[in-house]
Amino acid sequence: MKYGAYFLLLAFSFLAVGGAHAVELTTVKIAGGFADPLYLTSPAGDSRLFVVEQNTGRIRVVKNGAVLPAPFLDIGAKASSGGERGLLGLAFHPNYSSNGYFYVNDTDNGGDTVLARYRVSGNPDIADAASETVLMNVTQPFSNHNGGMMAFSPNDDYLYIGMGDGGPGNDPGNRAQDGGVVFGKILRMDVGNGAVFRDAPGNPFSNNPSFLGSIWALGFRNPWRFSFDRLNGDLYIADVGENAREEVSWQPGESPGGENYGWRCMEGKACTGLSGCTCNSPGLTIPLHDYAHSGGNCSITGGYVYRGADIPELDGTYFYADYCTGRIWSFKRSGSGVAQLVERTAELRPQTGETINNVTSFGEDDRGEIYIVDKDGEIYKIVRRAGPTPAPTPVPTASPTPRPGNPTLGTLDPGTAGIQNSIAVTNAPSGARVRLAYSLSSTGATIIRGGACNGRTLSFRGGSIIATGTANSSGQTTLSPTLPSSTGGRAIYMQAIIESGATCALTDRTSQSIGRAQGTPGGGGRGPARPSRPGGGFGGGGSGPGRGGLGGGGFGPGGGFFGGR
Repeated sequence: MKYGAYFLLLAFSFLAVGGAHAVELTTVKIAGGFADPLYLTSPAGDSRLFVVEQNTGRIRVVKNGAVLPAPFLDIGAKASSGGERGLLGLAFHPNYSSNGYFYVNDTDNGGDTVLARYRVSGNPDIADAASETVLMNVTQPFSNHNGGMMAFSPNDDYLYIGMGDGGPGNDPGNRAQDGGVVFGKILRMDVGNGAVFRDAPGNPFSNNPSFLGSIWALGFRNPWRFSFDRLNGDLYIADVGENAREEVSWQPGESPGGENYGWRCMEGKACTGLSGCTCNSPGLTIPLHDYAHSGGNCSITGGYVYRGADIPELDGTYFYADYCTGRIWSFKRSGSGVAQLVERTAELRPQTGETINNVTSFGEDDRGEIYIVDKDGEIYKIVRRAGPTPAPTPVPTASPTPRPGNPTLGTLDPGTAGIQNSIAVTNAPSGARVRLAYSLSSTGATIIRGGACNGRTLSFRGGSIIATGTANSSGQTTLSPTLPSSTGGRAIYMQAIIESGATCALTDRTSQSIGRAQGTPGGGGRGPARPSRPGGGFGGGGSGPGRGGLGGGGFGPGGGFFGGR
C-alpha cells in the first residue's frame, strides 16, 4: 500500500515512539451475520452489546456471546435507507437500568431527521415499540451529511447530538456557521430522567439571539462519530472531510462549549478558500490531528479512548479508522497535538483468518473495552495478543464470477418527487448488488470508493446513493427510491452500479425530468405533510459516516461513498 508524503513524514516522525508497541494487539470475532451494522453500544452496568443495523432499521442484542434471534427494536418500516440515510444513532439514558429509556436518531421515509425516545418492555431483551415519543424533527435540505451520532457526557448526563451540514458538498448554504440552524453543529440537550427534552442549562449561546439555545459547538461538516473519554469527559470528534483531509478534534471535559471547528473555511488544518469564516482565525479551534486523502483514504470513522481493564498498557489511547481503506490507527493526545501515532491495521487483523474491511464504527462496552464494527456484518473486539498467530482456516477458492454483460437502467415511475418511485435494472448477473446513484449535475465525475467498482467514475459530480437492491435469477431488480422533494420540477441524472463478486459494471447515464408531488408548492418545496406517527417515532434504514457520496459497499457510512463528497 502506498503512502502519501504526509504519511511518510509521520512514519519517520513517530518511528521512535511507534516502532515498538508496549503491548501487541489483535482482534477476535465476537459475532457476525449482521446486515450493514454501523454502531455498537451498551447501557451502563449491562454486559450485553446492542448493535444498530443500517438498512433493516433493527437494533440487535449480543447476549452471553450469542446474537438473539428477535431484534431489540425494529423500525425499518418507518425509515428511509441507502446512501447516508437510515438508523444513525442510539444512546441509552444514564439511568437506563431504572427508567428503561433510550434514544434513537434516524431519517424518516421522507429523508428528514427524527430523534425519538423509546422504553424497554417487560422483557429486558425487547423494546416497547409503542412507547415511541418523537422529540425532534429536522427537515433535511439534501440526502447526505445527516450526522446521527448521540452520546451522554459522563460529566453532566446531558445528551449530545451530532448534526451534519445538510449536504450536498462544500456546504453551499454555509449552514455550519449559521447560528440560526442546527446543521453542522453538536447540540446539547437536557432530558432529565427521561421525561423532558429541552436546551441544557448553561449552553454557550443561550443568551445570544443569533444562535439557537441548543447549540453546544459549531463548524462541522459531518461529525459521523464522536465519543467522550469516560475518565474525564474529554470529547473527541471525528469530522468527515470533503475532498482533501479528515480530522479529529478535541474538547476538554471542563470546556464551557461554544467552540467553532472551522468548516467550511477549513478542512482539517487546511484552508478551503471558501467563505463563511476566516481560516486560522483565533476564534477557530484547530483539529488535534488530520490526515490526507492519499492511498485511497477518504472518510474517517472516529473511535474511543481506551479505559478498559484488560489491557492497562493502552490506557489513554484513542483509536480511529478510515472507512474506505480499512486502515486503523491509534494515538495519545499530547497538549494540542498527538503522540505515539501508530498504524495498527496489520496488527489488528483477526488471528482467525477473517478480514476487517470497511469500519463503520467503533464501539465501547460497559467495561470500557473497545470493539470494531465491520460493514460486512462482523463485530470484533480489540484484545491482547497471546501466543503465536494460529494458521488461518483454509478457505475454498470460489468459482470465477461471470463478468456482468450490459445492464440497462430504466426510467422512474411515476417520476415524482417526495414519494416512492420504482425503476428497473435489467441484464445484471444473478445475485449482483445493484445501487442507484443520482445527481442534479450533468457535468463532472464522482469517483467510487471501495468495493468491486473502486476507482470507477460516474458521469456526474456529487452523486448520492438513493436505492439498493439485489438482482434476481433473471438478472433484474426493481428499486424503490424516494426522491427528495427538492428535485421536483428539475432534471436528475442517474446511473446504476452493479457489483458481482470482484466484477463491476455501470449502466449508461440517463436523465429524467421529475414532477412535483400533489400539493407541493412551486419551486420544489416540501410535498404533502405526512401524518405524525403514533407515539411519535421513527425508523432506521441506512446511513453512514455522513460521507457525502457513494461508494464501496454501500454504507453510508451510507451505501458507500464517493471520493469524500
